[in-house]
Amino acid sequence: MRLDITYPSEEKYVLSDEFRVSVYTVAVHPTNDSVRTVTKAGQAEDEMLAKFVFRTFRLDKVVFRGKERDVGAWLQKKRFSSTRTWTSANERTYSWSPTGVSSLTLKNASGEELGRSHSTSRGLVGKEKHGPYIELGDSDQIFADLDEIVVTWLYLKERERMDRGGAP
Repeated sequence: MRLDITYPSEEKYVLSDEFRVSVYTVAVHPTNDSVRTVTKAGQAEDEMLAKFVFRTFRLDKVVFRGKERDVGAWLQKKRFSSTRTWTSANERTYSWSPTGVSSLTLKNASGEELGRSHSTSRGLVGKEKHGPYIELGDSDQIFADLDEIVVTWLYLKERERMDRGGAP
């Protein structure tokens, strides 16, 4: 499964499937630029999936499916490591590890690669031009935890963006 990222405006971006159907939308809060909301497209209406509140001197606040999460306990980070590990609602353990300059690799508890994010390619040195996207395996395990996998990745990318200067 591949989710391409497009930027219809400065205040939001959209993750779309291979049929260009919007699946997830990330939007900057209209009155507070340190807050992001993640919605999932539904058949009848969009579902508010998560909310990220980025803070400077305290741990960030994440609300996922109406439940507030302690970021430090939810996305655990070991000392001297950039890898973030969490356990899904289905009791599966995953981790996002940095790969290259601004890409992340998704692995399960046994270290098997399940997905990878790709940053924008400008087409230099023989590479094909493409926008940013996230690529995930087509397993039942991935589909069962897809929302959590995407939300954790979005949180990490948004946190990185905020650390670089806060531009949405």
